[in-house]
Order: sequence, then C-alpha cells, then structure tokens
Amino acid sequence: RVVITGLVESHIHLDKALIADRKQNKSGTLKEAIEVTASLKPTFTEEDIYQRATTALRTMILPNGVTHMRTHAEFDPSQGFTGFDVIMRIKEEFKDVIDIQVVAFPQEGIHKEPGTDKMMIEAMERGADLVGAVPYNDLNAEDHIDFVFDLAQKYGTDIDLHQDFADDADKISLEYLCKKTIVTGYQGRVSVGH
Repeated sequence: RVVITGLVESHIHLDKALIADRKQNKSGTLKEAIEVTASLKPTFTEEDIYQRATTALRTMILPNGVTHMRTHAEFDPSQGFTGFDVIMRIKEEFKDVIDIQVVAFPQEGIHKEPGTDKMMIEAMERGADLVGAVPYNDLNAEDHIDFVFDLAQKYGTDIDLHQDFADDADKISLEYLCKKTIVTGYQGRVSVGH
C-alpha cells in the first residue's frame, strides 16, 4: 500500500506496438529489425494501429501505473499521416487518464524522401508536441539536425532524436548535435534515444 508518483514511459512507438509476432527478426540485428518493420508498415490500417496502440496503452496505464508518455508517431509520403492521425486521436481520447506527448517522427528521413520536409511542418500544425529526428537515416545527418532545430525553434518545441542508432560506430553525428544544441541555446530541450 505504498503510494508513489505515476510512472513515465519516455520512449515508445504506439503506432508500431505489438507487431513482434507478425514477422520475426531472425538475426537480431538492427538492420533486420528496420527491414521487418518497413515490410509490415504497408499492412497497417487505421483500425489496426488503433487496436494495437490502445491495447499497449491500457496495459501500461491501469496495471502498471504509467501516467505520462512520450510516443513517436511516424509518417512519410508513401504511408501518409495514417499512424500519426490515429495517435493524435488516441492522445485526445485518453487525455483524462494519461498525459501523452506526441513526437513528429520522420522514420524514413527528411531529405531522402521528397515531401517529408513539408509533412514535418504539417505534423507540427496538426498538433505534434515535439519535433522528432532520425539523422542516421537521411542523406546528410547534419542537414537533418539543422532542419529539426529550425523547425523546433519556429514552433517553440523541444526535440527528441533517434541518434546514432546502429550496430557499429560509423557516421556518428552526436558531437555535431551537441554543438548545435549549445549554439542554439537548446540545452535541456533535446532528448536522445537509443
């Protein structure tokens, strides 16, 4: 009968929750995990995303005490805003029981997928709470980082990055990210996941 503050889930992808049983990552590598997820994404419907996301959410809230969450919501030109829109709907639907922050997440990169830059702006206009980033999965990590900082400053939001997530240490851009954070005065407003 101990009373504690609510728990925080600081990094989740509700739009991709509960898919491990659909296709295995046989090698256990990051490369295959990304490939498996990419192959499954075209099968995601609004109803499918809603069912999986709310099931995961209910599991975290009632039996486990999660009261605050940050979820990355993905979009890209080929998939559109399907997952993002469902997560924004869930955020509103569950607002009385959990505080959800939604990160505008460009999983497939911003510059290598034409049109994603405009989608990032639209996601912020649609109510995303944070600007997300995945510099290692774009044409140029520093250009990617510069774009998300400009966007975050424009909307006055924090930034949450998937940073240098790889099976090896090649092409790391963390040092550039740190310098950019200091130069822009964004200390305390940048989170790095993975």
